[in-house]
Amino acid sequence: MGQFITTRDRGVALIIEGMQQQRKERRIKQSTVKQNWERLKKQSIGFSQFDMDGAALDYEDTRMFSDILPNKAWKDQRCFIIGGGESLKGFEFSKLKNELVIGINRAYEKVDCTVNFAMDHSLYKWITKGDLGIEAKKKFTDFKGIKVWLDSAGYDYPDGIHILSKSSGDKLSNSLKNGIIGGSNSGLGALNLAVCLGANPIYLLGFDMKGKDGRQCWWHDGYPEKQKDGVYKGFIEGFKKVAPALERKGIKVINLNPKSELKCFEFENIDNIPVIRKPVIISFYTKNTGYEQQVEHLKASFKRFNLDSDVEGIIDKGDWHKNVYHKPQFIMKMLKKHAGRPIAYVDADAVIRANPVLFNNYNCDFACHFYNGEELLSGTLYFGNTRGSRYIVNKWREEDRLHPDTHMPQQNLRAVFDKEKDNIIWKELPVEYCYISGGRTELKGMPVVEHYQLSRMYKKTKTKQFKYTMKQSFIEIQEFCKDKRICLLGNANSILLKPHDIDSYDIVCRMNRGIPKGKEKHIGSRTDILFTSTGISGKNIQTGFNPKHLVWMTKCYRLASPYTLRNAIQNPTEDWDALFKKLSINPTTGLMALNFLIKHIKFKNLTIYGFDFFATRTWYNTRIDSGQKHSGKKEKVLFMDMIKDNPKIKFKGG
Repeated sequence: MGQFITTRDRGVALIIEGMQQQRKERRIKQSTVKQNWERLKKQSIGFSQFDMDGAALDYEDTRMFSDILPNKAWKDQRCFIIGGGESLKGFEFSKLKNELVIGINRAYEKVDCTVNFAMDHSLYKWITKGDLGIEAKKKFTDFKGIKVWLDSAGYDYPDGIHILSKSSGDKLSNSLKNGIIGGSNSGLGALNLAVCLGANPIYLLGFDMKGKDGRQCWWHDGYPEKQKDGVYKGFIEGFKKVAPALERKGIKVINLNPKSELKCFEFENIDNIPVIRKPVIISFYTKNTGYEQQVEHLKASFKRFNLDSDVEGIIDKGDWHKNVYHKPQFIMKMLKKHAGRPIAYVDADAVIRANPVLFNNYNCDFACHFYNGEELLSGTLYFGNTRGSRYIVNKWREEDRLHPDTHMPQQNLRAVFDKEKDNIIWKELPVEYCYISGGRTELKGMPVVEHYQLSRMYKKTKTKQFKYTMKQSFIEIQEFCKDKRICLLGNANSILLKPHDIDSYDIVCRMNRGIPKGKEKHIGSRTDILFTSTGISGKNIQTGFNPKHLVWMTKCYRLASPYTLRNAIQNPTEDWDALFKKLSINPTTGLMALNFLIKHIKFKNLTIYGFDFFATRTWYNTRIDSGQKHSGKKEKVLFMDMIKDNPKIKFKGG
């Protein structure tokens, strides 16, 4: 008989001290990671600001499985659990492509599981030491899904293995943070895991619950140690205990092996389960930029929901604007590459937060989200890979070629959509599918696709660089305008109904994209002052207007070009705030221009054309403002109040 060893032995004490030291180091690392996440959260990068049970972006930044997939992450979505039963020999695992799959023990060898779940520490040792064969070890190393072990004995698994706590008792747990039941039955633990994730229905594959020749048997090569087949009786009893609770909760568990000895759940054949048509999620990023690191978080989030994806790196074209213009070219390339499959495009600095189930069996040519019901956002786009979807992308590419500098591709897509929407089948995506991190848009639930808009970080840096070079002094423009006859031109389409002698005025003021070329008969040719709140480029300001003075009207710098930031006069932000307070909605550039002239300029007289308060569209746009961004009715009241009883101002209407 060998020597009886106790915790008083020096050898055992050293082992315990070593384990304690490792756990202490682990706690320090986790604390540091948490502090880093808090810093990132404040910057809106790397972690959601949405008030929810968030998921860490990088698998290696957390050990607990509940930090990767929060409770109910698979809410009301079907899930397949792969057991080890011999009935799966010869099974076509390709049937589970893009499904939510929890594989048990050695399932990772055959199928691309979303999660590979195990409880026995011996299995980990057998795999990593090569006891199950070199191929099994290699596949485990290469496995890109989430590797999860139940922490039933306090083993210190290395990075890359995620831990689930074990709950006490034999009742189903409803929270991953509270742990799950396990006992000696990995299948029961996997079932409880699916319940915590909110899956419903739950399909069981390979849950035969019977052996062969008095021993356990499996669809794979088995394990170095085999138990007698009597072990299955205990497994079955565990399922029988939880079956009534599952039924009360309305969770449907379906056994896909009609010959199984596990008879407490209904049976079905896998061939009778309808196929779900899911898109390929696509994205591209520029190599050797911040996007190359950020896109890894997007790729990791695909694995949480076993989403079929295609992400491609492109050579940086040296200019953010040029890189963005690659988007429709890339989308068309992917439509051709994945012919017959719908695709969903997401920006590289996005993360999938919840299963995008809206895309399942989605029936349309094109879908996008409209911010505040107005601005088309191109961060998340759906294309059905139909004739209509290819048509809209080709028209988008044409529009980009026509407007390579004046508009952003997102604006060009909006112009195409407005022209062609009656020729395609389209749907509007809810805000959850294109949620901007840190945004104020009201959500009904957790975001599905969350965008961090890394580009804004870069733009923000540029804005800070140029913001304070924007002119704050009005002396020069005041001297220029003093005692002059000024004409303020709005851009209402009604101004083109008859000719106007605009160039006879001393000073001509225009707004935004109202370039006079080709319309001189109606709106003149000269521009002395340009009031703008849009992202018009410096080249177009100079060639289209060549103004003597440029005035940036809004308090937001996001759309201002570097040329504007260097050369414009800043309309006082307190003026914008005062108008906003009176209207309870954003003031238009026209109203701000009128306010600027009345408040800061001593003119001889002021004549106003081209204002009809959205009775017609602007002459260079195809649509009338919907009222989401501005209020024509409120502006008209305020506008008229500002000019009444002022004999120096003449209002000519449209």
